[in-house]
Amino acid sequence: MLAKFSLVTLSLSFSLLSAQSSRSGALVATSYRIPANQITASPGQLSMISLSGVAAKSGLPAKADPGPNGYPVELSGIRLRITPATGAAITPQIVAVQQSGCAPTATNCTPATSITTLFPADLPTDLTGTLAVQDGTATVAEFPFRAVADNLHFLNSCDDTLIWVSIFAIAPNPNVCSPNFIQGNQLVSTANPIRPGGGVATYLYGGGATVLRNDEFRRLETVQAFDVHFDYRPNAPGSRPTPGHSLTGKPFLSVGFGGGVYQVNFMIPPIPDGLQLPRCDGAAIRSNLTITISGANSMDSASFCVEP
Repeated sequence: MLAKFSLVTLSLSFSLLSAQSSRSGALVATSYRIPANQITASPGQLSMISLSGVAAKSGLPAKADPGPNGYPVELSGIRLRITPATGAAITPQIVAVQQSGCAPTATNCTPATSITTLFPADLPTDLTGTLAVQDGTATVAEFPFRAVADNLHFLNSCDDTLIWVSIFAIAPNPNVCSPNFIQGNQLVSTANPIRPGGGVATYLYGGGATVLRNDEFRRLETVQAFDVHFDYRPNAPGSRPTPGHSLTGKPFLSVGFGGGVYQVNFMIPPIPDGLQLPRCDGAAIRSNLTITISGANSMDSASFCVEP
């Protein structure tokens, strides 16, 4: 099942950015984790690195247009450089740069700068080293860096990478973070709840290395296998499946809509026979199905309401 998908350039109001009074070059957030003490990335991952210490710039936010070889390695004077413990340096591509603002009366404030970057598809997963942020010829900051097999994150309407999924434009409540699960070419929502037994599509970052499938579709597929765990319980947290007990599935993951964006297709299993699943009431029971996708290194989840 393929869902309609396009990328547009938008700046969301749900920003991870905030003005910082921390020391110069401090890491504010990375790859949807706050706080962070190191930067991790999987091959081909689209990620956002937020830090203090970069001087205020004009002309931001800025987003690059990809060319035949992808995105540029420098944007608004910002470059990234990975120095491995062994081997040659690596220069990731820069997709977008944005900054927070400081109040006119602020006396001890530096803007937080967020850099959306696309890591190389052939990034070795055993690599360790450092990642430097450069502004012009100056190195603003340097952080520990580690490559991982996967670094999963479901796209949602609060992501502020400056790459946005247009399906969110029809989200019924723009002030709520909506996961990008799509059913029948419509965003899953209260008005379009998950239907057990049907198929859904979703999109994520951090699926890791891919290989070209040589058939009539000519699509990239993930090298790694992933599990999907379906937990029919009220307000269930995300969790890896329990062998022999959990409802699981093997999703199909492919890449082909833009750098770093993976499409995932899978079927929602029926509610198990005999399970008395309570209905959502929007208060004590906010969800009755949690879907978790997990790989060797990471997992991410989203919760929904289904009609029992």
